[in-house]
Amino acid sequence: MKGRKSLLLTMLMSILWSGCAIITKPAINNESITETPVSPTSITEEPTSLAPATINIEPTALSPSTVINTTETIQVCPKSDIQIPPSDSFGIPGTIVFQKGSLPGLYTVGGGPLIYSQLPVSDKQENFAFGFSSNGEWFAFSPLEFSPTNEIIFESPKIVLLSAAGARIEHTLSVESFSDELQVEHRLQGFSGYSDWVNNTTIYTTLYSINPNPNSTGQIAHLPKVFDPFAGVWREELLKDLPEDARMYAKGISPDMTRMLYMDGGGLFLKDLEQGVDIWHDKDLFAGFGALMFWSPDSETVAYANLFDLPNNRTVVLISRNGIAKTIMGSSLSLSGLYVMDLRWSPDGHYLALLVAEDQQLSVFIYDFAAEKYISQCPIAKYTDRSPKLIWSPDNKYLAYVALDYPLIIMDIQSGEIVQLADDARAVGWSDKFPAVWP
Repeated sequence: MKGRKSLLLTMLMSILWSGCAIITKPAINNESITETPVSPTSITEEPTSLAPATINIEPTALSPSTVINTTETIQVCPKSDIQIPPSDSFGIPGTIVFQKGSLPGLYTVGGGPLIYSQLPVSDKQENFAFGFSSNGEWFAFSPLEFSPTNEIIFESPKIVLLSAAGARIEHTLSVESFSDELQVEHRLQGFSGYSDWVNNTTIYTTLYSINPNPNSTGQIAHLPKVFDPFAGVWREELLKDLPEDARMYAKGISPDMTRMLYMDGGGLFLKDLEQGVDIWHDKDLFAGFGALMFWSPDSETVAYANLFDLPNNRTVVLISRNGIAKTIMGSSLSLSGLYVMDLRWSPDGHYLALLVAEDQQLSVFIYDFAAEKYISQCPIAKYTDRSPKLIWSPDNKYLAYVALDYPLIIMDIQSGEIVQLADDARAVGWSDKFPAVWP
């Protein structure tokens, strides 16, 4: 029984952490939206060298658009791909919360010299972690629940908040009202890896569902939602005015809650939530559910990347809150055809980190938003996981590399030097407010 549960958890968390192994096609003739799993080999069938590259940024096809005519050489980090153990005096800014091995418990490491501790969660309890609020004050997670027969129970998920000051808040959410939004015979299974804090009070997440019938195709569907973890309520009003066929596609809500980037079968749209109107649209930018949409901390710019597309169609676009778009990676540029696994804004909004895969190597590209250019490329890990992520340190100087079945490592973005903090563990949040030893 224990072996069966471990296997189930491994499969479950691969889905929960990534949510990325799916392509969603636009519905045709009112047919249901379906998802097709993508094999790992299909996304790297045309490898592109990650050697120092020259970028020739040209006008994009987006309208309206800005045009940048520069030629810049990307520098490789001087200590690229060098991994070292932490010294006795080594420290990090703030505290990292991480999970171990097969995901039971929640642990912490922080300070200088490093202090390792554990949050008040059973080391036999599996949890889905949402990470830290934007200000680093609150850590959110949801305990996973199983039946006596090891079936997933997701009828009344609990949301737990721990504050930097030692407070604990717990709420229970109901998902009963979402049953009519699911595909036929589908059952909700949990939160997927497409889950992040929008700001200090709101979390964007996706609920994933499957048909539990063993004779079914096993297809997975996603249902984006927004909730307030402090009040324990769903924020349905934020999504209610979107087109019906946008329901299951990815969405990006700005921290100030005034803008939303969303997709439907007609392409990519930018919506003014205050006025209730779309202010920008591009019909050629479409990636089904396989898309990343992250806003800068000041709500001025959203970064969009499509996943699982053909190499020539992969792109990263920056779109201002007023609808001015600029391509920073794509077929019109010398830096093209690369597979973006993740992208994240630095806490100060100055940099954008892109985790890029090519062949068996993953590299981090750092884009300087103010200077409008890439400033470095740092190889960080071998390509072993379909769903890796990056987490910035609060001081904008380090990146934690997050992957299943991989050591917990952090990378200095200036030198590329990598320090391993824990074996077989992955970070789920990094805060400069949270103590290494929770009260």
